[in-house]
Amino acid sequence: MVVAGLMLAAAVPAQGPDANVRFDERFAAGRRALAAGKLLSASRAFSQCRELAGEVAPERRAVARFASELFLVETAVQGGQAQDVEVQRRVVELTAAAVESGAWTAAGVEGLRLRALVLRWQSNAAGFRTELPAADRDWLLRDDFFTAIPARRLRGFTAAAHLLRFQLAIGTAAELAMLRALMAVELGGSEWRDIVLTELAQYHAERRSLDRAQVFVERLPRDKSLGLRAWLALQREDHSQARALAERLVEQRHPQGHQLLAEALEAGGDPGRAVEHYGAALAIARSAAARAAARNGLGDCRLATGDLDGAEEAYRQVIDDDDAPAARSASSPDSDHDIGLVAELAETHKDLGRLYEARGNPHWAWVSYHSALEYGEAARSRLLADPFGGSWLQIHADQLTAIDGILRTSDDPGWEVVRALELGRGRAALDLLGRGATTLDVRELRELIRQRLLATDPATFARIGRELELMRTSIAAAAARLEVPPVSSLRAFGRRQRDRTILTWWLGREQAWLLVINGDAIEKFELGDSRTIRTAVASAWRTVAVPGGETTALATAADLLVPDAARGSLRSVVLAIVHPSMARLPLAALRFDDDAFGVKHALVQAPSLAVAQLLDRRDATGRGTVIVEAPEHTNLTQRLGLDPLVHTARECEGVRAAHPNAEHLRAAAATFASVRTRRPDLLHVAAHAIDCPGLPTQSLLLLADGPHAMGSLGELQLPGTFVVLSACAAATGEERGHEGVVGLIDGLFAAGARAAVAPVTSVNQQATADFMRVFHAELGKGAAPAFALQRARATLLATDNYRDPHYWGAFTLFGGPGQAGEPAARPRPEPRRALSPGWLLVVGLVLAAGYLLLPRQQRGVGLG
Repeated sequence: MVVAGLMLAAAVPAQGPDANVRFDERFAAGRRALAAGKLLSASRAFSQCRELAGEVAPERRAVARFASELFLVETAVQGGQAQDVEVQRRVVELTAAAVESGAWTAAGVEGLRLRALVLRWQSNAAGFRTELPAADRDWLLRDDFFTAIPARRLRGFTAAAHLLRFQLAIGTAAELAMLRALMAVELGGSEWRDIVLTELAQYHAERRSLDRAQVFVERLPRDKSLGLRAWLALQREDHSQARALAERLVEQRHPQGHQLLAEALEAGGDPGRAVEHYGAALAIARSAAARAAARNGLGDCRLATGDLDGAEEAYRQVIDDDDAPAARSASSPDSDHDIGLVAELAETHKDLGRLYEARGNPHWAWVSYHSALEYGEAARSRLLADPFGGSWLQIHADQLTAIDGILRTSDDPGWEVVRALELGRGRAALDLLGRGATTLDVRELRELIRQRLLATDPATFARIGRELELMRTSIAAAAARLEVPPVSSLRAFGRRQRDRTILTWWLGREQAWLLVINGDAIEKFELGDSRTIRTAVASAWRTVAVPGGETTALATAADLLVPDAARGSLRSVVLAIVHPSMARLPLAALRFDDDAFGVKHALVQAPSLAVAQLLDRRDATGRGTVIVEAPEHTNLTQRLGLDPLVHTARECEGVRAAHPNAEHLRAAAATFASVRTRRPDLLHVAAHAIDCPGLPTQSLLLLADGPHAMGSLGELQLPGTFVVLSACAAATGEERGHEGVVGLIDGLFAAGARAAVAPVTSVNQQATADFMRVFHAELGKGAAPAFALQRARATLLATDNYRDPHYWGAFTLFGGPGQAGEPAARPRPEPRRALSPGWLLVVGLVLAAGYLLLPRQQRGVGLG
């Protein structure tokens, strides 16, 4: 507990007979002793105050009694003489007496009242929001709280007030505003510094925003952050570190010690010892979420040792807990149930699915796995929409296990299974398509980043860091979360694709799967071990990344990913929904007998059906064609060691031949600023790109006015634009928590593009010039992009110089199935207004020192 920074003189004016003076003197002495850690002296002084309270002036007695009792409780807490439950009981009694006597609402006691509420929260954080009287809630949340109460009365408790207001706002529409206000409080050397930092760290950790949680943890003293450090070590699978920290917590009798140690032991392969500590954690658990976590751990350990009955008993106790059923409403904005409880319920149902599978009951296993996904969605709905890359699936990795289980136990796959896969991927791209930051936000963020790079003193650096975090949360609040469509919508979307086949892959933790969808007919194929598939994907990528690669890898990958039994039902147009770990796969180059996949079929690729459906609704609203031809070389490209763009002039002339009225921005005119003022229907960009898989938001497009990061691309106005990027590896990026690969393409979608063509590997300049000439010639004749790309691949494949898949196999079309042309009588959705940018903007803005470390060369082979 924290020593109260209150002056009773503000609450109880020193006036009246000698008893008033003696009371004030003893009270001041008690406060000094408490601040100095002399608890026995403090307790003696406050006890004397309690006796003197009956002798002070009548108008002071109620407040004097309240203050004396409150600080006696504080002293007992400081000395560890009272358990939290006793503190809670005593504070409630004190509050009731103060309300009855009128001391609670007396003028000048705001600081004492706030301190009492702080003690109430600290002793029962889990029940604070639900058990706090309405009058106290209204008092804390009043809009004029900080203007109606003089700062001198709050003294050092301003941070405490912000903290309690934030706690009451969690799960309501005011959550983001209160979070921003709390983060803006200047903590300095305040006694509340560590408490506020701990709460912010726990808040972000609970929402699985681990990096941001780590930032706050690092600002805490090590002895006050052992629990958070142990938890973060567990999330990062550093089990030995987590175990060492948790053992120290157990020694210190920390309330989380046994739970964290049990989880570390279980993860480290010692379920026997873990059971002991889970039992100890359950014995002291006070909240439904803590009880659920301990019981889930017990069930997991028993399941691992083959005790199915014991495991089921533990899991059922989680579901039968009095507080657990109410969590079904956790997705409601007004729900008081914390995200941790809902996540634990998701894990419980996932584990019941595993148990039923072990007992040979696939039906109930399937039902349990689906319940796990529903709870996972309820937990995700409590997260802030995070356009900076937060992964909702990191809320509970067991959601992936639930999806694997659904695929294993589903004998007759249908659209429920398809939706289960949709819930497990493509969420980053889906949230990207929601409304986000404005151009003004982008510019302000860039200026803040620049200031932080130039900052020399720690205080300025920390201040700017707080401003960046505040802006991040502000933009997160503006981002509208888009939901995975319901089963009925997905089925209707599939039915509309009458002349298309949808392929959707899932690479689980152990098993890989393929669903082949033709209308309402859905077939499921087991593809074998996921590790084998991932190895084949990597080999296929290496084959296309450089000329002269071993083409047998492309045939091997094709046999594994699309078995012979699935090929007979493929139609001429294929919409490929690839698993995120396959996103760098040059799908078009895979060898089907004597044909390449992208030559035999017109391919369109998307991270999920939900994203494909949204992109398909984007209609072209721009006019004409804009060609951007970056300079052959600049000082920057020379410093980075990039080859001169010697073939881009010929490439752009070929594009212009297909679109005679195109506007051609070349050399010094090929700037980001110039593109930003135009709204074309077709945008072709010939430039260098630098992909940054480790930090995708730093993937750069190099134009005449410098490098431009993925986040900056969101500033462009591209409503319904079709974009072609003939830049090395422009379609690559980083896989984020099974939510898709994030990179330059996502910046274009944030700007409103309806589709994009870009390569997934490095490309050859000369071959690219010829490829683009053929591709745009077909577009100029009226061919849909998917067919134009198919014919360009076939043309180069038939040319001796370009037969190698390196020259044509990397270019991929990203979008919806409409990029293959409209099916007959296909109903067209209402046009959607272009959505504003807003995704991964803070770390995505160009860091001047960073891009110099990320060279990537294009390859020229000098073919005749």
